[in-house]
Amino acid sequence: MLQTINETVLLILKRNLELDEGDSLELDDDLLLLGINSINFIRIVVDFETEFGFEFGEEELDYNLFRTAGKLIEYIENKLEGVA
Repeated sequence: MLQTINETVLLILKRNLELDEGDSLELDDDLLLLGINSINFIRIVVDFETEFGFEFGEEELDYNLFRTAGKLIEYIENKLEGVA
C-alpha cells in the first residue's frame, strides 16, 4: 500500500520524536513543544532525504524553519515538484 506524503512525514516525525503509535500528531502541532531538537531534526532530515530522494539545502537545516508537520510537508511537496 502506498502512503501519502502526509502519512509518511507524520510516521517519520512520530518515530524520531519517540511518540507512541497511538499518539496523535496533527499538521499544525508545534514540533518544538513535541521535543524536536537539532539531533532528532538531523535524523528526520536524513529519513526524508532517503524516503523522498532529494537533499535539504544547508540553509534549510534549521528546525526553527519547520515548526509544524504542515510546513515540512509543504517544503517536501515543493522539492518534489522542483519548486524549492
